[in-house]
Amino acid sequence: MGDGNKIFFIRPPPNLKIMANEKRVNQIGRKIGMALINSGTKMVRSAFDLTPKVYSSSDIQDTIKPLVGLTQPSTVSCSDGKYNVVDWETWEWIKDLDLIDQMLWIENYHDCDNFAFHFASRASALYLLNSCGVAFGALYNDAGKWIGNHAFNIIAVDKGNGLEFILYEPMNDNFATIRGQKTRLAHGWNYVPNWIIFY
Repeated sequence: MGDGNKIFFIRPPPNLKIMANEKRVNQIGRKIGMALINSGTKMVRSAFDLTPKVYSSSDIQDTIKPLVGLTQPSTVSCSDGKYNVVDWETWEWIKDLDLIDQMLWIENYHDCDNFAFHFASRASALYLLNSCGVAFGALYNDAGKWIGNHAFNIIAVDKGNGLEFILYEPMNDNFATIRGQKTRLAHGWNYVPNWIIFY
C-alpha cells in the first residue's frame, strides 16, 4: 500500500492455530518433564536405605569453625536447625553416582560456585542430606602463592563418635579430610575457606 511517497507493508497475521498447538505441546512437555523428575526422585530415595544421624546447627558450627580457623561471627552459616549426616562411605557412593564432574565448565555462567551449589542441592533434593555445605575461599599452591578465589564443598560426616569434615572438589571428584585451616588436594592446590554455608 502506498500513501504519497510512503510505502507500508502489511504483514500476514500469524497462524493462531499453529501457535496454539505449539503452546499445548510445550505445556505437555513441561508436565511430562516434571513428572519424570518427581518420579526419578522418588525412585532414587526408595532404592537406598539411608539412615542418617541428626546433628544440630550448633554441632556443625562449633566443630567446623575452630577446625578451619573461622572464629568471626557469620563465617559459618547454617540455614537449617537440624542436619542429616551420614558416613563418608555413603557420600562416596553418592558422588560416584552423581556425574557433576562430567558437566561442562563455562566461565561466569557455570563455574566453581555453580558446581558446588549444584552438588549440595542435589544431595538435599535426592537424598534429604542437607549436610553438604558450600565454601567460598582461596586457593594457594604448595609454595604459598595465591592462585585465586574459589568455591567448593565441605561435607559434614558422621564418624560414630562425632563429626568429621571432608573437603570435596565437585569439578574433579577429589577430596580430603579437613585437619586444619588449609586442606591440600591431590592436584596440588591448597584450599582455605573464608565463609561456609550449610543449607
